[in-house]
Amino acid sequence: MSDYGSDSDGEYAEPTTTATTTSSDSPTSAEPNVSIKRALSAFEYFRAATIPSIQAATPNLSVGQLTSAVSAQWQSLDATKKKKFLTAAASDKARFQSESAAADDKYEEEQRARRENLVAKENEAVTGRAGRGKADAERAGE
Repeated sequence: MSDYGSDSDGEYAEPTTTATTTSSDSPTSAEPNVSIKRALSAFEYFRAATIPSIQAATPNLSVGQLTSAVSAQWQSLDATKKKKFLTAAASDKARFQSESAAADDKYEEEQRARRENLVAKENEAVTGRAGRGKADAERAGE
């Protein structure tokens, strides 16, 4: 059976909604939301809650059979039982949207500051050989 979606004990872990970062993230990344974990759907919350019980009842199921069993249970669920999963998904979506907006604002501010730094200031000589480097060195000495 695949280790996809399981923790170190081989049991399926509850999905988390915390932001994750990777070593490839950088402040000047072309994609500002690289470190924000996407919002999970109601089905994904249901799947995380249901898979351990299905695996305990029938441990010999393949990943495809397990997914089919979870999907069948989800489709047969009535609206009142789905409500807690839909609520969790809605709050996760709100979290994702607020984190995305904050990351977008931060990225736009970084880009604005970068553009301002590239614009020549008054009395700066930025033409000629290594002019930009000289201007940056003068600014650092201010």
